Amino acid sequence: MFDAAIDFLFHFRRRGLLPDVLTCNFLFNRLVEHGHFDKALATYEQLKRFGFTPNCYTYAIVIKALCKKGDLKQPLCVFEEMERLGVVPHSFCYAAYIEGLCNNHRSDLGYEVLQAFRKGNAPLEVYAYTALVRGFCNEMKLDEAQGVFDEMQRQGVVPDLYVYSALIHGYCKSRNLIKALALHDEMVSRGMFLDGVAYNIVFHALCKLGKVEDAIEMLEDMKRKRVGLDIKHYTTLINGYCLQGDLVNAFGVFGEMNEKGFKPDVVTYNVLVAGLARNGPAHEVVKLLEYMESHGVKPNSTTHKMVIEGLCSGGKVLEAEAYFKCLEDKSVEIYSAMVNGYCEVDLVEKSYEIFLKLSNQGDMAKEASCFKLLTKLCTAGNIEKAVMMLERMFLSNVEPSKIMYSKVLAALCQTGDMKNARSLFDFFIRRGLKPDVVTYTIMINSYCRMNCLQDAHDLFLDMKRRGIKPDVITYTVLLDGSLKAKLRRHLSPLGIGKTAPSNISTILRDMEQMEINPDVVCYTVLIDGQMKTDNFQQVVSLFDKMIDSGLEPDTVTYTALVSGLCNRGHMEKAVILLNEMSLKGMTPDVHIISALKRGIIKARKVKFRK
Repeated sequence: MFDAAIDFLFHFRRRGLLPDVLTCNFLFNRLVEHGHFDKALATYEQLKRFGFTPNCYTYAIVIKALCKKGDLKQPLCVFEEMERLGVVPHSFCYAAYIEGLCNNHRSDLGYEVLQAFRKGNAPLEVYAYTALVRGFCNEMKLDEAQGVFDEMQRQGVVPDLYVYSALIHGYCKSRNLIKALALHDEMVSRGMFLDGVAYNIVFHALCKLGKVEDAIEMLEDMKRKRVGLDIKHYTTLINGYCLQGDLVNAFGVFGEMNEKGFKPDVVTYNVLVAGLARNGPAHEVVKLLEYMESHGVKPNSTTHKMVIEGLCSGGKVLEAEAYFKCLEDKSVEIYSAMVNGYCEVDLVEKSYEIFLKLSNQGDMAKEASCFKLLTKLCTAGNIEKAVMMLERMFLSNVEPSKIMYSKVLAALCQTGDMKNARSLFDFFIRRGLKPDVVTYTIMINSYCRMNCLQDAHDLFLDMKRRGIKPDVITYTVLLDGSLKAKLRRHLSPLGIGKTAPSNISTILRDMEQMEINPDVVCYTVLIDGQMKTDNFQQVVSLFDKMIDSGLEPDTVTYTALVSGLCNRGHMEKAVILLNEMSLKGMTPDVHIISALKRGIIKARKVKFRK
């Protein structure tokens, strides 16, 4: 079809005629929409050689085609060509490039491009912002998406239905349903009406939060506005009632659904089975399964999984075990359900036994089940079995996720087992996985706590060599370790103690070079450390810097200051700070009260001696 259209255009050219720009744009756009990016670009270049003059919409289509084929640099040459030929880019051109970057998972770069375009007074309309919001939401960067949403309003760009829908959908995906519903309410207050997709998103969120009455009201609103209802809406509503434990209404909707001519499918039955398993008697679950089969819907592995997990969640562990045993064909999903079920009721040893049994058969539980069990083992302090779990996964050629490594690593660090923590950390790297800033900071913090400052410093340098930028928490941990080492030397009769590889001023300079500003916690650590080594002048300087940078001291900061002043007999200054706390609505904690008592007693003794 497209080949014939292109031949027809070139036939025009052979007769000395050139198709108009609207015809060419239509063809280019259709080619791009059907995935023929190279053909669209080749035809465009050929027509240009014949004297075709593109307009700004043509350039927007070309930018879209380049981005869709993954070429994210060439669009910049298109903008340069437009500038050279005196063609003023329309907002579509900018939006096409920003959307292309976002669709290629480069929303961060898309945002930088938007900022650059905006500084150049480029005409940016709502679609460019919509593309960014959707892009950040798809990458699960909700803070950035919200930032773009707020920024567009500051720039006087009014969010439309599509921006709201993208952000609502993003918050639903991240399980922040309350925020999603707050946005929905804001949207409605602005007089915007939901489309079918947005209705489904919000409806699902309401049911998940147990706001079933609101969901029913929305269902009626959907009927009034002739938004097509389907089996998914009824299933979602049934799930909402089940999550509330309201089986009466759940079965009521199930009956209404049948009356309306919607035949329940396996998903509907699974939702109802799960609700009944959690909130009803076990024998009723069996009856429902029999009813389900009698109506031509066969239970699948998900059905069995939901029965087992539902029974365990409802405290009916014996019934879950009996159901598990009666199943002849036990898939990995069924075993994983039993692992989840035991974890749900804190029967971690039994869960681990199921994991081992499946592993001995040459299979491996689902990743989510492994993570749940691993988390439970680490929380219970059973690190040895958690490490064995990782080893079993290796033997089964299943690569544990980065978060699993981090979970076990954090547990080893928590217990002070730095030898095994470092072995796991090094193994983690050898497997080709790149530790993130959180993993490095956990290790550095543990080395500092164990007074292994050289190891902490070496790991910090390794982190930077690998191109991983330390954050303010990493620097705070290093500063805390160095300050405590300084305090140990200060308190030692001979001034003996481990010297920190980096002194405080070096770390602070490094922070400044990396453009990382200290936060309240970082300043508090510095103030506390300097106070304990009697460097009072430095404490005052740090406190002033903190205030000047716009940071507000919290209770911990005041505790460090007041305690230090009391211990050194500066009671008047301590009382001034205490009054300042009260004026800010902060209540002194037990540490401040104890420090005040000690300070008062100490002051009285000094007075008595005089």
